[in-house]
Amino acid sequence: MRYLEDISNQRHSGTLKSDYTYVGTYEVKIPAGTFDAILLRVKTDGKIGPAHTQNTSYNFFAPGVGPIAMILQSKVTAFWIYNIDSAGGKVLSRR
Repeated sequence: MRYLEDISNQRHSGTLKSDYTYVGTYEVKIPAGTFDAILLRVKTDGKIGPAHTQNTSYNFFAPGVGPIAMILQSKVTAFWIYNIDSAGGKVLSRR
């Protein structure tokens, strides 16, 4: 991991593995309207320095619009000091 104030200073390193899966096409109704969209699932697993992360996200993309909705499940741990286990979502509310 490098910091913007001094990118030559690398404090941690590691690896991330991501798997991308095309799930299919859907008609998605959200506050911004109804869209034809594709659904991509991204699973990420890795270890950087003392932290280990496992994430799964589901992302809806509409042609000509871009991302319109997403669901994210995330687990990040760094020893016993730092622990995040969360789930959340976002939708496009206006176009």
